[in-house]
Amino acid sequence: MIVTSVCDPALFDPSLLENKYAMDSLTSTLRNMMQYHLPVIDSGDAISKATQKRLQDHPALQMRYSALLQPGRIVRIPADISRVQRLEEWIGSEPATAVACSENPIVDVLLASDDTLAAMTEENIDSRKTVALHNFSGSCWFKDDSCKKIGGMTKEQFLSEIIRPVVRCAEKVTIIDKMIIRAAFGDGGNPSGKPGANWSSFKKSILAVHDEWVKGLHQGNGLFEIITWPVTHVQKDGKALLKDDLAKELGKRLSIPFSHLRVIFKSEHKFRADMHDRYLVTNQGIVLGFSKGFDLFASNTLGTCDVYLRKPDSLISMLMSPSNDCGKLEPKKK
Repeated sequence: MIVTSVCDPALFDPSLLENKYAMDSLTSTLRNMMQYHLPVIDSGDAISKATQKRLQDHPALQMRYSALLQPGRIVRIPADISRVQRLEEWIGSEPATAVACSENPIVDVLLASDDTLAAMTEENIDSRKTVALHNFSGSCWFKDDSCKKIGGMTKEQFLSEIIRPVVRCAEKVTIIDKMIIRAAFGDGGNPSGKPGANWSSFKKSILAVHDEWVKGLHQGNGLFEIITWPVTHVQKDGKALLKDDLAKELGKRLSIPFSHLRVIFKSEHKFRADMHDRYLVTNQGIVLGFSKGFDLFASNTLGTCDVYLRKPDSLISMLMSPSNDCGKLEPKKK
């Protein structure tokens, strides 16, 4: 559903932009990438600067490229200098930088010019995750699946196709599910706070998302956040376990290191009475909606559930707002 991609600056060479077919293809491609791609550029901004320079005489296309590079969505990685130096004799410094960046495991695809592809062939560089502009719309990297049915998927299929592409470049991941608290502490007739029957599935699913995030670009150097309802029935030492103390206890039950875990309780009316779906949100502006709760791994294959991409809206913003919290666990400093 989400793709990390590098755009070769040579695609925007003025000589190529004289061709109407190339212009139309680039416009269509950038439109698709704005919805489904996370743009990757080098730490020194050579790729974006070179592309913007080539687009000076094409304001409409320049505007579309600039929109793609939303600050929150950009993935910055260092380019292998030795690889750049090896290639720049063939194709110039900036396209060489794009090729070097594309070899990073975090990148899914390099959208490359024909000259860049030819240079990669001459240098025996693996081009299996490289695609030419004229082939992009028919490739697996051209996405049009804003909603996907995951019923019947194995755990690994679900993680590799849905979760990993979304969380691996994120600095912050938030899971919003009002029923996590009921799974962790049982219902109101259970003052001991004994977990519900489905807690194991909730915990396994949340930990799987967390593990994918830790293995990603930031390696857990960020924030993993849980937003759920509070409960008032749990007793400890003869007193109700509430607010921050309840949040701390939920953090313990999740078994996620406190150094990057935040638990937030929001009152039930903040979730809205008709809110059924659950959400996974990243700091890159990606929101995944789930048509069922995060007790996803109850068996070897996933049950019926639709997962869909949606834009952040007022409900998501309200739930993630720092105001009106009913209890919180803040991460401990590392």
